[in-house]
Amino acid sequence: MKPFTLFALAFILFSCDPKEKIVTPDPSIKPPEWIRGTWIYSDSTNYTEKLIISNNDIIKERIINSDQNSISFIDSCKDNSITIEESVKYNIYYHIEFKNKNDNINHIYLAKIGGNEIRLINGVSPTTKSYVLED
Repeated sequence: MKPFTLFALAFILFSCDPKEKIVTPDPSIKPPEWIRGTWIYSDSTNYTEKLIISNNDIIKERIINSDQNSISFIDSCKDNSITIEESVKYNIYYHIEFKNKNDNINHIYLAKIGGNEIRLINGVSPTTKSYVLED
C-alpha cells in the first residue's frame, strides 16, 4: 500500500500549478445608441474614412482612390492585449481610453456637434475630423 500512497502524493504535488493563472476578459465596448451608425469623413484629396459604429464595435474604413482597408477596434485590442475603458457624458460625448500592457494610453473622443454630425478627436491625429451620418 505504501508505493501507491507515495505515487498518489507525488502525482498531486507535481500536477498542481503553483502559479495562479490570471484570466483577462476580452475587451468590449457598448457605444451609446445616439452614435451608432455609419459616419463618413472625406476631404478634397479623394481620401474617405468611415466609422461604422455598432452596439459592440467600431470599425474604421479608410478609402484612398480605390484602395480600401478596415480595422475593428475590438479585434485590434484583442490582438495587441489592449484594455478599454469608456465613458459617455450628456448624450453628446463618447470617450474611449485604450491602455496597452506597458500602460501607454491613447484616447478617442467623439462629440456630437449637430443632428447628423460628430467630431473625432484623438491623440494621433493633429486635427479634428468631422463625420456626417450616412443616410
